[in-house]
Order: sequence, then structure tokens, then C-alpha cells
Amino acid sequence: GMVDFFNDILLYTPGHGWLDIPLGTIIGDHFPTPLFTGNIVHMTAQGENYFGDAQKTENALFVSLDSAIDGAIFFNDTILPGSEGLAGSFGHMSLDSLGETCTCGNRGCWDLFASQAALIRRIEEQISAGQPTILRQDASGQPTMFSIQDIVQAARQSDQVALKALQDTA
Repeated sequence: GMVDFFNDILLYTPGHGWLDIPLGTIIGDHFPTPLFTGNIVHMTAQGENYFGDAQKTENALFVSLDSAIDGAIFFNDTILPGSEGLAGSFGHMSLDSLGETCTCGNRGCWDLFASQAALIRRIEEQISAGQPTILRQDASGQPTMFSIQDIVQAARQSDQVALKALQDTA
């Protein structure tokens, strides 16, 4: 979510609707250890900076292509949070100002076109429209939970729903 790095406050999480959670106070009261706050990508990038390939450099760009498109920017061994903690949040760059509304409130964000969530949405739309597929469906033909591995396996078997969704997302 959106984090106030300077005051250790979770400002907002689009998926959960959490607002103004004082992480620094809640966690700091229970664990007398240094606290680093940030969104999941910033914390993953921090781990990469301490233990992974990024420890070999002071400046790095970390990009995450998961359920959303996100990133973190390191400069002089420090994550640049930006004025609102969103530096590196590539997925929320608007590509279409008249497009669909994103969970962040912007319109036409990159996440709506090219993220894992966009891929799954495309598959669910095709299944709901009655397109034949080997991907899991319930008795009424509605999509059920499937993973990226399921989608890749279906594409390898020439499943047209999986192939079209992957092509449109790419």
C-alpha cells in the first residue's frame, strides 16, 4: 500500500481499504529493534539490497512483475520513496486518461493492461463469455482459482484462452 516512510504510517491499501495505520507505533511497541517501513516492493528491494545482487552497487532499479507492476529506486544505497512514497510505482502510471478506473483512483493505469491481475481478468472474461478452455471452471462454467503456472501449462497445450490472454497482456 501507500506508506508514509517518514512517520512509519500505512496510509492506504487499495486491496484491503486500511487507512492511517500507525505501523511504527504498533510494531515498535512490541519489538525493540530498528524498524523499516515500506510497501511490499520496497521491502523486497531492501532485502535484495542487503542480501542479493543489488548489494554490489549503490544505485539500482528493482522491478516487480507480480499481481501489480511495481518497483523501487535505490540511490546511494537508499530507497527513494518520493514525496508520497510512490516513487517506482510504475503500475500506476496512466496510459489512458479516459480508461478504466484503477484501485488507486487514477484512470487507465499500466496495471490495468499488463499486470498479473490484468492477465487473470482477461481469462475470466473469456471463460464467462463461454470460450472453451482447459483452465478450471466450476459446474456452471464460471472460472475458479488458477495460478500463473496453470495459465502457462494451458498455453503450452495450445489453449486459445490462455494464449490470447497472454498475448493481449504482453
